Amino acid sequence: MTTDTISPTIDNAHFASDWEAWHAAHEAQRAAPDGFLAITGLHFLTVESERFDDAPGAWSFDDSGPVVDLAAGRATEHRRRRA
Repeated sequence: MTTDTISPTIDNAHFASDWEAWHAAHEAQRAAPDGFLAITGLHFLTVESERFDDAPGAWSFDDSGPVVDLAAGRATEHRRRRA
C-alpha cells in the first residue's frame, strides 16, 4: 500500500502579512465602542427589575427578552450586527 503525502509550499512572508492584517482587524473589532473590550460588567437578568452602576435604567427579563425601564428623556440604541 502506498500513501502519498502532500506538502504544500507556504510563502512565509505572505502568510505573515495575511496574519498581521487579520490580527490588526481582530484587535480593532475588540477595541470598538461595542466590542468585547467595552464590556464593563456581566449581569444575569431575572424577572425582578434591577439597577446596575454601569448601565442606565432598571433591567429585567421576560418572555420577549431583555427589558429596560429608562427615566424620562433617556433612550437606548439597539444595533444588530450582521452575520
